[in-house]
Amino acid sequence: MSAQLTQVIEVDMTNVVRWREANNTAFKAREGASISIVEGGEITEASPNTDYDQHPRIVQAYAPLSDFDGFKPIVGSWIVGDACVGMGLREDKSRITQDLSRFKPHFIAD
Repeated sequence: MSAQLTQVIEVDMTNVVRWREANNTAFKAREGASISIVEGGEITEASPNTDYDQHPRIVQAYAPLSDFDGFKPIVGSWIVGDACVGMGLREDKSRITQDLSRFKPHFIAD
């Protein structure tokens, strides 16, 4: 038998919870906001939601999504430590998935 050591730190999350409740609407509206697809130096598609246009940008390579009956699905995963604990499938007819895109969450059970 080997020794086991566990460290527990108690944290008061009251202020974090209050802040999140006060800003909850902003978190719900983020998906797809202020996204542009640039091809050949030209914007070929842009999100109608421009709420974050004045914020810093992240630039990444465009990876086209597969098309299934007019919908373009994307898989998102939640990783905790080194384990995948959940996954979500989001799809839209647009190349930019947004907050109102179809979404199906999944959790992974042992």
